[in-house]
Amino acid sequence: MIGKINKSLQMNIFQTPLAQFINKGHELCQLADQIDWQSVENEFSSYYCPDNGRPSIPIRKIVGVLLLKMMFSHSDESVVKRWQENPYWQYFCGETFFQHEKPFDPTELIKFRKRICEEGAGKLLKLSLNLFSRKEVEEKEVCIDTTVQEKNITYPTDAKLRKKIIEKCWGIAEKGGINLRQSYRRTLKQLMIDQRFREHPKRRRKANAAARKIDTIAGRVVRDLERKLTSQQKQAYEEDSFQKDIIGNIDQNKRNGSEHGHLFDELLYKCRFVVERTNAWLDAFKAILVEKTLLGKIPVSLCVFVCQVAACPGAIFWFPGKRSEREEHRTISERISWVNLKGKDKKHR
Repeated sequence: MIGKINKSLQMNIFQTPLAQFINKGHELCQLADQIDWQSVENEFSSYYCPDNGRPSIPIRKIVGVLLLKMMFSHSDESVVKRWQENPYWQYFCGETFFQHEKPFDPTELIKFRKRICEEGAGKLLKLSLNLFSRKEVEEKEVCIDTTVQEKNITYPTDAKLRKKIIEKCWGIAEKGGINLRQSYRRTLKQLMIDQRFREHPKRRRKANAAARKIDTIAGRVVRDLERKLTSQQKQAYEEDSFQKDIIGNIDQNKRNGSEHGHLFDELLYKCRFVVERTNAWLDAFKAILVEKTLLGKIPVSLCVFVCQVAACPGAIFWFPGKRSEREEHRTISERISWVNLKGKDKKHR
């Protein structure tokens, strides 16, 4: 049954109406006057039984709270608490007098969203669009500042990537009708919970152990799937990976001496290691130059020159001094290998 807001002044003669002590020029007051709340109630009344059951929360009140939640980016709990202390929010939702109690329990918003489903959400969107002029709504381009817009993203970690590998292996096994020796479904679920908050001193040991266990499980599932795939299935997945530029680089299991490491490219691993080591050395070298420059021990022009050279992968280092032409001009990787590995020319580190 549809509930109604009591606007009778008979029982509230000793209370001051909201319209007498709030600023009617406030943006929420102007917005409340522009919305056709009668049409809103008519559209959403189809989701309620007209003549049976307990009276529900008034449609204007719950729709107004939902609009306030979206406009001010609040949660279900916080929007209900703030509604209790804000007279402008209460006026927007159709209240005549100031209310000292909460409008309803925050769980009612969840029930209302489930009641109206996707169709009702479309009606709310249509309601918000009707507040603007037709010219503004039909514009092809809109300028939006997204510098502080919240992003619903999750950052990748090693544990998440390993979990993704395991789930991909499960999908391949189900698609090919392969029975894995052990799927680790329940174990993986608990390990993903245990590996969280590893920065906390009391959880660091347990979280690191869980992360290592996830790594071990990923290797087991990959090797088990690799053993049970047929040659035709392997060839199909290798061709698909080659088309998507995916390079498998999985090392063999060194514990039992198995020889299933054909996916491991040792040259690729060495190249990646050299690149990472070079980048780390350049970052440390630039940090030292900046520190010495701030102390006044190195000219600013030399620091800027070296930082610009270090930013170019194929750049050439130039060090002062009488040296042969072969030693004066070296690439970055050759210079770093010469300084770090052979231990020569330590004064130019």
